[in-house]
Amino acid sequence: MAGVVRGRRRTAGPLAAAAVLGVLLGSAAFAVAPLPLHGPGPSAGADGPAPSSPSSPSAPGSPSVSRSPSAGATSATPSPVRATPTEHPSPSPSPRSTPRRTPSGPAFTERALLQTSELLEHGWGKAAELSLERGVATKPLLPCVRPDRLPTPPIAAYVATYQGLHTEAAEQVLRLADRDEAEAAVDGFTDEVGRCGTVTSARRVTVGTRHEPDLEGVSEAVWWNVRGTSASDPLRGVLAIARVDDRVTVLYLHATATDPAKTTDVVPLLRQAGLRLV
Repeated sequence: MAGVVRGRRRTAGPLAAAAVLGVLLGSAAFAVAPLPLHGPGPSAGADGPAPSSPSSPSAPGSPSVSRSPSAGATSATPSPVRATPTEHPSPSPSPRSTPRRTPSGPAFTERALLQTSELLEHGWGKAAELSLERGVATKPLLPCVRPDRLPTPPIAAYVATYQGLHTEAAEQVLRLADRDEAEAAVDGFTDEVGRCGTVTSARRVTVGTRHEPDLEGVSEAVWWNVRGTSASDPLRGVLAIARVDDRVTVLYLHATATDPAKTTDVVPLLRQAGLRLV
C-alpha cells in the first residue's frame, strides 16, 4: 500500500506542474490578445498607443489629450474675418454736400479793414482813419446797400471811415457763418445796387458801369462807378464788393472835387481789400 501511495504522489507532481504552466500561459495570452481584437485606438500611429494605466480616466478608443477638441479648433476652424471701415470705405461726399465754411480759417479782427498805408500805395496823397467800430454800421455810410439788414447776422463785423486830400471812404467787412451765406450776401448787395436809384433807406446815387475783375486770391469781385442823383450834385465815386470764402467787404470811395475812379487804383485796391479779409 505504501508503495502505491508514493507512486501516486510522484504522478501528481508532474500533473500539477503542467496545470500551473497552462494557467500561466492562458493568462499571458489573455493579457496580450484584447488589443488586436478591438483594432488600434484613435491614438495609434505616429504618437504610439495610449498608455493602458488603470488610473487613466479614458477608456480604450477614446481621443487622447493631445487631440482634444480645443486644440484641434485652433488650427481647423479659423476665426471669422470682419470687414473694417478701411477695407470698405464709404464714398467721399461731394463738395456740394459738405459745409463750405472754413472753421479753421484765420481769425477775423479789425485787421481785415484796409490800412491807411494801403490807401497811400494806391493813389491817395494823404490818408487818415477817422473812425473804427466793431459791428455793422446802422447809419447809411454806404450807398444803396444796408449790411445791417442781412437775413442772417454776421458772425463778426467791423466798419471804418477814412479821409484823404479830396476823397473820403467807408469800408464794412463781414464774416458770415459759411460760404453760402457770404455768397447770398453778395447777391443781396448786388440786387440792392440795381435798385439804388429808388431806395429810401440808404444813400441814393446813380449807378453807372458795372465791372467784374478776376482778382487773384479773391473769390469774386464787382464794382460800379456812381455819381450824384442830379446834374447839380458833383458827387462822384466807386462802390465795390469783394468776397473771399465766407468773408465780404463793401468799399465806398467818394469825392466832389475829383473822381475816385480816376485818382485811385481801384482794381488793385479792391484786390488788397479782399486779401485783407484773410
